[in-house]
Amino acid sequence: PDDATVLELTTQWMDGDKLMVAPVIKQDNTSSVYFPAGTWYVFNGAADASGNSVYSGSMTENYSQVPLDEIPMYVLAGGVIPVAPVVQYSDALPGGALEVQVYTGSDGSFVLVEDDGETLDYESSNIKTTSLSWKDSTKTLSWTVGGTFEGDSHSFTQLYVTMFEVVKDSSGKTTVKSTKSGVKDIGKGGSINF
Repeated sequence: PDDATVLELTTQWMDGDKLMVAPVIKQDNTSSVYFPAGTWYVFNGAADASGNSVYSGSMTENYSQVPLDEIPMYVLAGGVIPVAPVVQYSDALPGGALEVQVYTGSDGSFVLVEDDGETLDYESSNIKTTSLSWKDSTKTLSWTVGGTFEGDSHSFTQLYVTMFEVVKDSSGKTTVKSTKSGVKDIGKGGSINF
């Protein structure tokens, strides 16, 4: 809120407090993305149209030849992003293991809310909340589960973490390294340490 540059932006936005979406809207496949203060990862740790996978904030990056079938997304350090498969409706969720992506460099949190996906029972608080918390100094994701919804065949019963971190290679170039954890039962709480 203290960055005057963002007041004029109309082609990119925040989805929550850690995920920034910057779609390409020009027919010539060019785009300009402003990065507010902080460390910004390209979503999923991939390289973007400029070949970078991480940015330091308070700068603008100009892109050319961005594929029109991609929507560039960036995650602020400390982002805790649950990633479920793409489905057309909640009954198509497979349940089982949920991937949680963590972008290191700061503490972060996220509350995942699940319900039966069919009724209005969520209005009477028949939900399951999984509160995810990343502590950067110990590289630990912990979680607690609450609520009255016991889950069904579409609910997530396990999780695993993909941790993204900024590293320098032997030539001094900054890159992003990803590390996956093993799968753990969600239960009523737990933690994964890297």
